Amino acid sequence: SGNPSNRLCAAQIEPCRELLREEILALRPTHILMPVGLGWFRGDGRYDFSRLFEAVTPGAGAVEATARFRLPDGTAAPALITCRPEFRNEDGFARDVLEAFKGL
Repeated sequence: SGNPSNRLCAAQIEPCRELLREEILALRPTHILMPVGLGWFRGDGRYDFSRLFEAVTPGAGAVEATARFRLPDGTAAPALITCRPEFRNEDGFARDVLEAFKGL
């Protein structure tokens, strides 16, 4: 019936952050796309996923920010945090994302 309550979010955030971290470490992606919007990425401190990343900087267009996830070998996977894509122009969204990844 909609989004989870604040109580449920609070109970799940630490396991969610740890799961995301473990998935990135296991999969070792070359690029990360997070189409969640900067508000959900940074949250309000309680629901913050940005603490897993470094060098969070503002983006442009559909790309609201860029960041890096530091891997244990010292390399970093670039990440794009984009606006939520629903109701967006697909061509413009894809163009912004591809251009941003090319620039990283």
